[in-house]
Amino acid sequence: FILRSQIQSIRTNLNYISRDLEGLHLPEVEEFVVNFGSCLEELREVLGKSIWEWKRNREADERWKDYFTTMLLYSSLIDADKKDAGRIFEKLPFQRKAFKLSSNLIKSYKKKEFGKLEPTKINKLRSELSKAVERRLEDVLELPLKSGILTLTAPTGSGKTLLGLYAALRLREKLSHRGRPPRIIYCLPYINIIEQTHLTLMRVLSSICRDVPITLLLKHHHLALPDLQKFGYGEIPLDTLLLLADSWESEIVVTTFVQLFHSLIGCRNSVLKKFHNIANSIIILDEVQALPLGYWRLVKDLLTFLTRELNVRIIFMTATMPIIFHSRPDGGSGNALELVPNYKSYFNRLDRTIIETHLDEEMTVEDFVEFFLSKWTGSESVLIVLNTIKTSKRVYRQIKERLRDKVLSLSSDETAINRSKILITYLSTSVVPKERRKRIEALKKRLKEGCKAILVSTQVVEAGVDLDFDMAIRDLGPLDSIVQVAGRCNRNWRLRHGYLHVVKVVDEKGRPDCFKIYGKILPDITQNLLRKRRKIT
Repeated sequence: FILRSQIQSIRTNLNYISRDLEGLHLPEVEEFVVNFGSCLEELREVLGKSIWEWKRNREADERWKDYFTTMLLYSSLIDADKKDAGRIFEKLPFQRKAFKLSSNLIKSYKKKEFGKLEPTKINKLRSELSKAVERRLEDVLELPLKSGILTLTAPTGSGKTLLGLYAALRLREKLSHRGRPPRIIYCLPYINIIEQTHLTLMRVLSSICRDVPITLLLKHHHLALPDLQKFGYGEIPLDTLLLLADSWESEIVVTTFVQLFHSLIGCRNSVLKKFHNIANSIIILDEVQALPLGYWRLVKDLLTFLTRELNVRIIFMTATMPIIFHSRPDGGSGNALELVPNYKSYFNRLDRTIIETHLDEEMTVEDFVEFFLSKWTGSESVLIVLNTIKTSKRVYRQIKERLRDKVLSLSSDETAINRSKILITYLSTSVVPKERRKRIEALKKRLKEGCKAILVSTQVVEAGVDLDFDMAIRDLGPLDSIVQVAGRCNRNWRLRHGYLHVVKVVDEKGRPDCFKIYGKILPDITQNLLRKRRKIT
């Protein structure tokens, strides 16, 4: 259908096109267009046979190499063509500047921000972990990285964001002697944690630039629009802004999994413009457990050949590492190399949260609200995570209605808080990212001030959100999702134990909400595991 539409358009404008083609000495294309219908089947047969022969006679390694070579050339071509057609560099001197970025930036930032913190158990663990990773990284940099893939496995709330950035900057320093320093691409699954990570990076980089330009740091997702005006470039047309942002010309890019993987295995030129700028880069995949199980095999092959063919280094980071790559201390061929020595020991030292399971009976929304009220004494801050937006909104409304005058809706603009009341707020992807970020920051501030709060949310709080509750309740999901929610419960080890209650919520027709989001396999496996142990420390 698309081909026929294109041919019809060419026929309509054939007189104009023919003059251009004659200038290129391609007059025979007119006959092809006019007689297109008769040769379409022949064209399909020739292409089909060629593709079949290509697959049959070439090994997977060769096919991936051909793929990356083709994509690299195509990306370079379309990006240069669009910028040339738009006269980008006539309008704007946007050339990639080689900023001198040192891993000491992270050390200085941590000393400034956290140097005077009390030596609590969790702070001691964070400090030990940081020093262990720094030592391990120096050893790793002396090894030949056979696969180019590193993993950083550490508990929730142990400071992985800054550790990952330190590792990337140190790796960049090591690789800079070979030529231009590699750009760093920091990828995250959700927009709200992109905003949080981007803000952290802005603070880190402000020590070398008062106003951090987008040539140094770019935030890129489908709702982000870079603001060049404040960096002295004046009025910039929207199409110029988008051309620059979409091709990732910056030294450090903070972006989504969607932007990265759609560019690596996409077919639209709007997402392929940046492909050539991914080559020779350092990619951080933070909260990598968010990648759906069905894509693990593809991701493994893709990233393996990406490191091999385009000289990319990749750092996987999470507390719940999926077995896409098997980490080994020596980083054998085809395996990842772990940056946290004996990482299980750090998990074993923690005893922050007790998981209690209540899976014998399924719960409706009404049952769930009754369960919450039976577990909540009124003196704890509580995180409630449901699987669907519809259910989460119903739970939020019913809790608010049941508690009436005892709760106060959290406003990000509030200056005074009535401490005799419990703050209640709601988060999901139905809340626009800007408002979501405001609510998270306001909630974080109130929790630190000692206010009690109830947050009803979907999975958007599972990863990378630095909130700390006394108690949590989560609808059944994959095991890694449950562990991530546990990471928001007694996160800073203020209490001897926080409690996470796992339940199973169903809709009006008795269908489990977890199946609607995750399918049947992973929740069933998790349920069978949890039923064997009703209480897990």
